Amino acid sequence: MKRLEIKIKLSGKSSTLKHLLYQLSYGNSTSSIKTDMMLSPDEWDGSAAIVKSYRSETAHYEEYIRADVQLLYKIASHLKLTGHTDVVGECIRRFGKEYNRSGFLSFMMIQIEQMKSLGRMGTANNYLHTLYSFLGFTDGYNISLGSISEALVAKYSQYLVQKGLKRNSISFYMRNLRAVYNKAVGQGLLSNNNHPFVSVYTGVDNTRKRAVKQSVISLLYKLDVFGNYNLQLAKDIFLFSYFTRGMSFVDIAFLKRTSLKNGYISYYRHKTGQLLNVKIEPAIQNILERYSENSRYYLFPILVSANYVKAYDEYKVAINRYNRNLKILSVKLNLEAPLTSYVARHSWATTARDSNIPIYVISAALGHTSEKTTRIYLSEIDNRIVDDANRLVMDSLLN
Repeated sequence: MKRLEIKIKLSGKSSTLKHLLYQLSYGNSTSSIKTDMMLSPDEWDGSAAIVKSYRSETAHYEEYIRADVQLLYKIASHLKLTGHTDVVGECIRRFGKEYNRSGFLSFMMIQIEQMKSLGRMGTANNYLHTLYSFLGFTDGYNISLGSISEALVAKYSQYLVQKGLKRNSISFYMRNLRAVYNKAVGQGLLSNNNHPFVSVYTGVDNTRKRAVKQSVISLLYKLDVFGNYNLQLAKDIFLFSYFTRGMSFVDIAFLKRTSLKNGYISYYRHKTGQLLNVKIEPAIQNILERYSENSRYYLFPILVSANYVKAYDEYKVAINRYNRNLKILSVKLNLEAPLTSYVARHSWATTARDSNIPIYVISAALGHTSEKTTRIYLSEIDNRIVDDANRLVMDSLLN
């Protein structure tokens, strides 16, 4: 099957600065894009396709190159899916015949690469999903940053409606698009006088209640699945999440042995980067001991690679497997609605509220940082108050 091939090289052989070229080939068709990036032959390793030395002007070249190449591949894939035969010519035209860094998709791809380099893989994936969607809306054209207007955003919203997306899904794409747009404004690439997202919905509607009663948690706690390793692991992870104040699956997966400190689990939330400390109660310790010999690096046998990018790919596979096993456990418990990776967190918060624990303590325990009042309380609450709240929730289940 034919595939777009991209070679990166300099435009000449003299010692002076030369333009970096992207040479695109597809079948018998070959053409090049002359970029605005300038290097001397001594600064470019053609065999490895990397920048060998850096000046202030070239500091971000590799980041730009990765972003450009990834975007070119994505445009080419879109063209093949929509039946275009002149893949090279159309790819160059839609990427931007007059190459510059003012293309919105180019800017978005750079933000994705930056999020990856910072280890913010969740944000990078959200932006990437949005880029795929917006790429379909623009039909592969790398429209200019200045083209993002209220009218265009409204058309994109209607495009998503016609694709059959629900309000919350549309809001997901709009929030990500707005975040990237705001980054362009913050970097002075766009005027902050325009407000293209004012007429579209960027909130979150209330969805089906995700919490379950404590009686369901109790049934799961007592369920005997010791003969099935995968179901036992899913059960233990769900209960561990509940016992650790609703720790999310991604945070559980990335817990390392070094996360255990002086009777506490210390970790940074992937979603917010906030440091949380959870006291290791006996029920938590029992689960940890069950998997103490399974990994030298992580606390649970969910991930293998110590490389973050590879481990994040493993996490995406693991969460799907986890939710499938939770569905099996739900059938065994005769539940009307299946348990999911979110249920433990929502259920802990609901049980805490029903136990008359103040909302600000629940917010602190969950690691919420979005509300102004929660931020204030987080700096004032003694961690022992949060520990006591969690113990109260656990005692009502275990005693």
